[in-house]
Amino acid sequence: MSSLFERLRDALAPEYELERELGAGGMGVVFLARDSALDRRVAIKIIRPELATARATERFLREARLLAQLKHPSIMPVHRAGEAGGFPYYVMDYCEEETLQARLERGPLSPPEAVRLGCQLLEGLEAVHRAGLVHRDIKPANVFLLGDRAVLGDFGLAIPETVGTSTPTEPAGFVGTPGYTPPEQAAGEVVTARTDLYAVGVVLYEAITCRRWYAPAPEDAPDWSHVPVALRPVLRRALAWSPERRWRDAARFRRALAAGARGHTWRWVALGGSLAGAALIAWILWAPPPPGVDGSGRRVRVLPFESRVAGRALLGDSLARLVAADLSGSPDFVVLGPGDDAARVAVELQGVVRADGGALCAAVRLRPRDPQTVAFSDVCAPDGQTATLADSLARFVMLALWTAQQPLIADLPRNAMPRTTV
Repeated sequence: MSSLFERLRDALAPEYELERELGAGGMGVVFLARDSALDRRVAIKIIRPELATARATERFLREARLLAQLKHPSIMPVHRAGEAGGFPYYVMDYCEEETLQARLERGPLSPPEAVRLGCQLLEGLEAVHRAGLVHRDIKPANVFLLGDRAVLGDFGLAIPETVGTSTPTEPAGFVGTPGYTPPEQAAGEVVTARTDLYAVGVVLYEAITCRRWYAPAPEDAPDWSHVPVALRPVLRRALAWSPERRWRDAARFRRALAAGARGHTWRWVALGGSLAGAALIAWILWAPPPPGVDGSGRRVRVLPFESRVAGRALLGDSLARLVAADLSGSPDFVVLGPGDDAARVAVELQGVVRADGGALCAAVRLRPRDPQTVAFSDVCAPDGQTATLADSLARFVMLALWTAQQPLIADLPRNAMPRTTV
């Protein structure tokens, strides 16, 4: 039987001369080809044949139509779409330059380079959002560096913002890329333009630091030491857990980013960032339960938090008790106390609570039995709303654990989760 390359080559000839495969993703395969009429190299994307159902084909062609409507130098253009030999395909520019992901393998960008890249991405997103779309898969691998221009590609997960959560062709389960997916998208909730802004914040943090945002910092709070002070409040607001506390739109984010690069201090931005805090769910690999221990429940131990709030030494203990109480309300978890046998514990939640500009903030780590830290969060709430802070921390734990095993994601008991976010 002929290979996929050979069959596609024959189907596209003589208009296109297929040269080689460039790469493959979850749903599609991209090939390098030469446009015979224009004598130029192009990239041709097809659906993986084994996944080419009617729904997948509809979704694929929708992606092509969406891209064709977006005309902007920071958005990958589509030139043609069609079907040949049973292969739905579309033709786009071939980017001979590298992706941001490949570039970061050589080290971080300088702050001016990162700001320029961020402003260009946000300019492109302004056009995307004006068209009523949400990209939903912004990450370094989908950012192409064409000379001094950043170009956003791969709109395979884009949906109209009016749809909110899904489309008739949406695959079941987790949608997005673990490590770059905003919290509301990971939870299967409504996504908006602000969902994309969170992802841009994640990308910029990584571009400047060469560290993944969700990776635990060596201290008890996110490591901002490599981010210029003037840019920290801008990125903190983009990375707020609650969409309502992020930048209102891409234009405001872009202007604040450019102003931060010029060294301005935005006190009102810093306040919004400190109240919102930030968190990201890591992709957790569960170890099996120890011999003789029933694995039907997820055994979580919430350790007393360290309190760094002056005059409130017991605050950490009371906050930990509130979080444990919230988790105990779900049948999916077994909450163990500090004195329980460590062998029975699947994961431990530990952290530090601090005061931050009129807010209470908790930096927490979720650890499995082995010493590796697998999830980190920094969440804030207005001072006096300890229960709200505890509710948000419990929500973080639930989301992290529920997304740990991919087969479970499509059937998560969403309604059992605490609904308060900050």
